[in-house]
Amino acid sequence: MKKLLFVISQLYKGGAETALVNLLNKLDYSNYCVDLLILNQCPVENAVSLVSNISNNVKICNAYAEYQKITVFDRIKAKIMYTMVQKGAYYFTALDFVKNKEYDWAFFVGEWCSPSFVAYEVKAKIKAVWIHSDISEAEYFDAAHYFYFYDLFDYFIFVSKNSLKSSVKAYPFIKDKSVTIYNISDTVNIKNNSLAPVQDIKNIKRPVLLTCANFRQEKNHLRQVQAMAELKRRGIEFTWVNIGATADTYLVSQVKEECRKYGLEENFLILGPQSNPYCYMRTADAVTVLSDHESWSMVISEAKILGKPVIATKTSGATEQLIDNETGILADFSVSNIADRIEAFITNKNLQEHIKKNIKNFDNTTEILNSFYNLIETGHPYKEEKTSKPKILYVIDDINYLGGAHIATKLQINRFVEAGKDISIFSSAVPNIKIRKELIGVKFYTFRDFKEDQLFNRRLCDCLTDPSLSGEEKKRKWNYTQKARRNRAFNYDEAVLPYLSTLFSQFDTICVMSEGSSYRQAVAVSSCKRKIQWIHTDYCDWKDKNDWSKKITKNDGELYKQFDKIVVLSDNIRDKFLILYPHLENKVIVNKNLIPTAEIKKKSLVTAKKNPVTINFITVGRIDYSKAYPRLIEILETLKKEGYNFTWKIAGSGNDYDYINNLIREKGMEKEVVMTGTLDNPFIEVKKADVFALLSDFEGIPNTIYEALVLGVPVLATNVGGISSQIINNQTGWLVPNDKKAIIEKLRELLMHPEDIDKIKNNLKTYVYDNEQVMEINNRIFDF
Repeated sequence: MKKLLFVISQLYKGGAETALVNLLNKLDYSNYCVDLLILNQCPVENAVSLVSNISNNVKICNAYAEYQKITVFDRIKAKIMYTMVQKGAYYFTALDFVKNKEYDWAFFVGEWCSPSFVAYEVKAKIKAVWIHSDISEAEYFDAAHYFYFYDLFDYFIFVSKNSLKSSVKAYPFIKDKSVTIYNISDTVNIKNNSLAPVQDIKNIKRPVLLTCANFRQEKNHLRQVQAMAELKRRGIEFTWVNIGATADTYLVSQVKEECRKYGLEENFLILGPQSNPYCYMRTADAVTVLSDHESWSMVISEAKILGKPVIATKTSGATEQLIDNETGILADFSVSNIADRIEAFITNKNLQEHIKKNIKNFDNTTEILNSFYNLIETGHPYKEEKTSKPKILYVIDDINYLGGAHIATKLQINRFVEAGKDISIFSSAVPNIKIRKELIGVKFYTFRDFKEDQLFNRRLCDCLTDPSLSGEEKKRKWNYTQKARRNRAFNYDEAVLPYLSTLFSQFDTICVMSEGSSYRQAVAVSSCKRKIQWIHTDYCDWKDKNDWSKKITKNDGELYKQFDKIVVLSDNIRDKFLILYPHLENKVIVNKNLIPTAEIKKKSLVTAKKNPVTINFITVGRIDYSKAYPRLIEILETLKKEGYNFTWKIAGSGNDYDYINNLIREKGMEKEVVMTGTLDNPFIEVKKADVFALLSDFEGIPNTIYEALVLGVPVLATNVGGISSQIINNQTGWLVPNDKKAIIEKLRELLMHPEDIDKIKNNLKTYVYDNEQVMEINNRIFDF
């Protein structure tokens, strides 16, 4: 018997809530053991609770109601069992309900609030979220927060194919996890309840249109009033009945004021929430669903079950549930078109009868229930898909950071994904939506997937009473706690990082993106077959730059013995590296980064106004000490005083942004030097510049130089790191010593002889960056 858990924030009457109750009442309890957890069923005025409608076969926890009954003993127990974060986020009665339980499936129902409880607090083999709206259109949907938990769920269930399609278009990374299960209706209950007598609309003017929708912005009751006013002007009279929760009192008052404005107080009726809407449906001539967006409207299905025609706006759900003029009426979202379609329906008896005939005996309950059973029986955890391909893991400390090494690595990963490789990424940061869109088909791991992280952060009593933890794990937790009590300096890194090798050992190949990664040691001692370290800077200059780099590279000579390949970006960086570590000679390989040449050229095509009088320079990069911006500002101040005309744009952000910006103002250089911040598309500005300048104190092989050359823009750069391998002096740009006096002399020369810039631009017309050669070497590095 499979164990299922459904979690929802509240269970007051609404489409999603009704669908959940219907499903729970239809399940075969000879095969399933079901729990329902309602996180926050606090009292809501004018709302109808559905808790009492649920089958007795379901074990229900109303966490709010249970919390009202807690004792002093319960509080003490919770204090030693749960963290402050847990108790701050949820009623601890909810935590008690799922403690020490493991489910086969756990579902979080709803996209209007956080799925964090199921993500973090529930143990289940498979987890799913159930989305009831078109999240590509729903204004209330907080995508950044919701998809923060993306990796902790195996399925995203949508209630219509159209809403799934549009949502996947907006968020393409969810495609492989997305399935459709339509909202289920309780046909017998609907028909039985529809027979109840209706008193409050017994003598109203016909025809009668009925809207069953809680008063919320997306239901757009204001537009209904405006459509009714338009029909009144045309001489079409009818009654429009509205039932649904009126908790949004401001919106309700707006609708009532609009009714008074058009003289519709007697015709547009607001009856509030009703525990039985079906008797109203039975007495209506048509049901209207005129929302701004709907995924799969329960009201449409319920009306069809009762043989009532539906007039609906063309939402993703309605266009899937109705065929215009055959099984219902579909309208655009404008007031005039809604009025036109209502008028066509009211005035055409033949159309009314035609629709009623086509929806007679409608019932799709069995089909929907079977689709749910099929998912339950055949579904599998997303990250545990069986594959015979070698598993490759990239270790990227902060996947959301926008740096040259990150951009190059993402290009490399996408090329491998396109070739059918099984790629995953480990990062201490949870990827944001932008990164997920850029890396479709990649699995992400963070500390949330790491059991030792969970062990470290849980309360001691919680761990000791958890039967799923081994004796050894409980012992480690006990030791962590005692060490922390004896020594406040005992920290997460000391306790947890050594155990990362367990996670890393699950992979065949691991590639560490950065020479400064915090996880190199864990990779080194892991048992994966192939370990690759990528070095993106001039290692020998960088390692002694500050106390931090000295500390983390202190044992690199020994650490890198445990790696199979060490990749550097140029021959001169390799030569200097091997002077330090000659014993690593057989491991070191030189290869350049991939550059998105086609994308760079495409993005640069947007026209941008260019200063025709002065020489225009641009620098794109991180604003920090390595780029030597204070020296640059001093140089430019000197050139300005000497009477040279130029502009210099600095595009990027970083720790020193405010400092450099203030320095520019102090020197009175605001007209000459402009800081743009980070640009979504810097290639427009690079393309219109006369010279791309990178006058850093140290570098590796900066991608920005290649990007400028691809765009045909000459490069002026200090001869540091591997830059000499990127620029042919006086042919594709200019190399200058890393010296203030030498930089000033070269800039004077270019400002006095702009024809030299034109010569380089002409040379660059034939410049080609060979990504395919780079990929050939990459394939050898990974042994493909």
